[in-house]
Amino acid sequence: MENSLLDFVLFAPNEPVDVNTMLSDEEKDIKVVIILNEALDENLKSLLIQILKAVNIDFEKETKTYNSTIDSNFYIKDLNAKKYILMGVNPDFLNLNINLPKYHIFNVHKQIIIKTDPISEINNNQMLKKQLWDAIKVWKI
Repeated sequence: MENSLLDFVLFAPNEPVDVNTMLSDEEKDIKVVIILNEALDENLKSLLIQILKAVNIDFEKETKTYNSTIDSNFYIKDLNAKKYILMGVNPDFLNLNINLPKYHIFNVHKQIIIKTDPISEINNNQMLKKQLWDAIKVWKI
């Protein structure tokens, strides 16, 4: 039998995009990226604003939100942000093959990641609000 060389190309089912093409110049220096598994209505946005304000982070100026059901996945190393909150989203959205327990801080590629329940569940549950606060209060300057 002759040896043969087979050439083939593999395509990832969810090829990451260059996230910098999705960011304006002002957004390239964001502090916190929040990735949600649902749309962010005014009530849920208000909750996020309150939580982040308590740790001296301006939601409008210092955060960027993505909806995992709409936005493409991307590599965490492509962003300048140092902190990520995954709300109801698995780390594989950031092309990380790791299993993170919820409400614990993890340092991955010199970036901090917290995985939580979906924001709508947190909004309706005082215990989950406390767990989120306990996880991010160390960010307070």
